[in-house]
Amino acid sequence: MADVKRVELLPWDPADHLDTQEQAMHYLDAALLENDPRFVVDVLDDIRRSEAMTKFPPQAREECENLHKAVSANGEVEFGALLSVVQALGLQLRVEPAVAADCNSDAQPPVSRLRNALTGVFRRPAMASK
Repeated sequence: MADVKRVELLPWDPADHLDTQEQAMHYLDAALLENDPRFVVDVLDDIRRSEAMTKFPPQAREECENLHKAVSANGEVEFGALLSVVQALGLQLRVEPAVAADCNSDAQPPVSRLRNALTGVFRRPAMASK
């Protein structure tokens, strides 16, 4: 029987890795691609708890907290509440054509776009050589 090595997994919180408005904006943009209102609310809560939040207008934190409280029991959120948070963050929502799920298309599926966006957001700085 082969030796089984145990690996300790530590909790990971996206809020600990959001340091700038740009990172928060890309994180939220990628979350919106998932078309899951509850996930968007969770991402906004990550942003609210992050260092990046200190770089947004003061009313943005309060709007994020209000949105988190306003989520209904089934996880749905009112569009107006979401729009208020986005505006408080100094951002805007845009509409663009959806990417067709076509096998011949070079477009990435939403999960790939989210993974790629997060990779860019959470890229670790290069280690300095000694």
